[in-house]
Amino acid sequence: MSKSDIALIAIAALIGGPGTARVFLNLANQYLKKYLGSRYHHDFELENFRNILSRLHRDKLVTSAGKGFWQITKKGREQASLLNKHKVYEEFREKYKGKKPDTIVVFDVPELNRKKREYLRLELLSLGYAPVQKSVLIGHSPLPREFLDYIREMKLSSYIQIFSIREYGTLA
Repeated sequence: MSKSDIALIAIAALIGGPGTARVFLNLANQYLKKYLGSRYHHDFELENFRNILSRLHRDKLVTSAGKGFWQITKKGREQASLLNKHKVYEEFREKYKGKKPDTIVVFDVPELNRKKREYLRLELLSLGYAPVQKSVLIGHSPLPREFLDYIREMKLSSYIQIFSIREYGTLA
């Protein structure tokens, strides 16, 4: 997740009204501590956060409401709703943590769609799937609706096969 994504999450938390950059900064730091846990080493610095807000403003995701206040735009709300998928994925990973995998996903996305193929692999890894080979991953099901929507949206359905494991040790 990029710093811009984290900043946008903090801003999205205040959709109901404007807030100051310092409030956003505190929210972003709290989120980072929760999301990264022991991998979180230092707080966002205000200058970095201001730079991120400037980029979000340039991309028309937030707008200045004056006097140091910021407000999320319609485009920003749409982008923030996409970030909700990460929360769903995290809950999915936690739900199946420590359990035997029961699903194999195999995909063969053409070279012309290389970026889509890489994103597909990243999506599966973020769901807690483990690679068996580059295009064969093993994990849990049922897959979240957000992932299946992503597959349809990217028009990847015809390149993916999903198998369920009924019994372990059936191959000799």
